[in-house]
Amino acid sequence: MPMKTPLHAALAGLALAAGAVAVSSSVPAPSAAPPPAVAAPDAVWDVLVARPFRLAEPYTHWWRSERPQVTAGHLLVLAVDPARFVPRETAEPVLMVGEQTAERINHGAGDGALVVLVPDTPGEDGWPMRD
Repeated sequence: MPMKTPLHAALAGLALAAGAVAVSSSVPAPSAAPPPAVAAPDAVWDVLVARPFRLAEPYTHWWRSERPQVTAGHLLVLAVDPARFVPRETAEPVLMVGEQTAERINHGAGDGALVVLVPDTPGEDGWPMRD
């Protein structure tokens, strides 16, 4: 089946690059006690994969109030404390990478691998300006 957009192609590339990272589709069962708070400096343990991307067609970055159009950035797989990334139906802290809002692709609970997109300003060649 062909890729539908450049973003799909970029995500497929991340999946290949992160092949060693086990991804679980199961969501932890609700418990009587609420999960620990997410807002803690030790909730993100490590960067497992960091891969730059560029797109021919922009997409809207909905995680910022300005709704910028994104054509470049980085795909990151972060090792996180899975207990702190259990999905909630409440307000949650926003994950920031520098001054940029990271767009979560999954929730990170269960397997501790959080996949995020971090938009960046494209250079003259279309690739992100930052490493």
